[in-house]
Amino acid sequence: MIFPLKKRIKLEYVQSAELIKFLLIPFVCFWAYGFPDGIGLVELLSGFAAPAFFIISGYFTLSGEGAERSERLKRAIIRDALFFGILLIGYLAMILLVPMFRPDFSIFRSKRLWFNFLILNVWPLSIGETIWFIQSLLYANIILFFADKIHLLKHYKIVLAVLAAFMLLSGEFAGVIGLNILGYGFIPGGFLTRALPYMLLGMLLKEKYDFLKKVPFWVYLILFVIGGGLVVGEYYLLFISGKLVYSGHLFGYGIMAIAVCGLMIAWDEMLINPISYFGGRCAKIVYAIHNPIYNFLLLLILLNNPNQINNFVMFGGCIVCFACLILSAILAFIVPVRVDRPLDPDEMVDDDI
Repeated sequence: MIFPLKKRIKLEYVQSAELIKFLLIPFVCFWAYGFPDGIGLVELLSGFAAPAFFIISGYFTLSGEGAERSERLKRAIIRDALFFGILLIGYLAMILLVPMFRPDFSIFRSKRLWFNFLILNVWPLSIGETIWFIQSLLYANIILFFADKIHLLKHYKIVLAVLAAFMLLSGEFAGVIGLNILGYGFIPGGFLTRALPYMLLGMLLKEKYDFLKKVPFWVYLILFVIGGGLVVGEYYLLFISGKLVYSGHLFGYGIMAIAVCGLMIAWDEMLINPISYFGGRCAKIVYAIHNPIYNFLLLLILLNNPNQINNFVMFGGCIVCFACLILSAILAFIVPVRVDRPLDPDEMVDDDI
């Protein structure tokens, strides 16, 4: 095995983290498939969900020092690689089995396609476009594992600042600076422009835990609203100035994500409840199935009642969210949960969060 694992490491299991993961589920669906508010505001504001998940991942995976952090990263790599492999096989099987989803195989001759997928984490097929998140997470954990080995994480704040600047300049502000790298007018979300900077931000939040824990929870709610205002303002200003070339990430999303993770810290002593009990598991299931569910529902309507296609597209985010929550709840209840209670700090288990 490339990454031999020790038998047991400490687990930090936080009920509020599981709750936050569950509460982010609707925003994942709204970001992907919209919300019927008439102006697209909810869809626009929902883009903070992916950064929040990356921050949460970094908050836990990059905690500790030395052998403990290295062990967490090893396990994260193996876990993400398995999940990515399962998703990759599953999505490809769906595409090949359903003729309407099957691509023209000549597209695979394109070097640009393979560069986009392997380097920029852009999925080229009709089902599975959200796989970029787990692919980015896998790449980031591998990079962080080796960075930790050469002690680069001692200087993680400098790396975070550089990556954050690159993320902003190559994304939402690419039109402002006239970016052109290898023919790309912007760099989409991937391991370099999402996972790494936000995971390192999670590491910073963990380091500042004592300070953040003292902040009243309502401050984080206000910060969340401020972040939302920045999202709307930034989008509007870039749009009217003609500099909007990419809206997959906005500065305000980071502020909203920090606020959400601040709530996770503020509530980290909460008692177990049904939502937090299954929250993380439901979120993982929804991530895996929400894109296929949308595509298959769309196909079903096209084949049986095409007159309703506009209604489906309008309410797609809500429909997919509801369907995913029902299915994920069933699956979460069927499969036993590995940890069903907060753990004592000295208790040892054989996996990380």
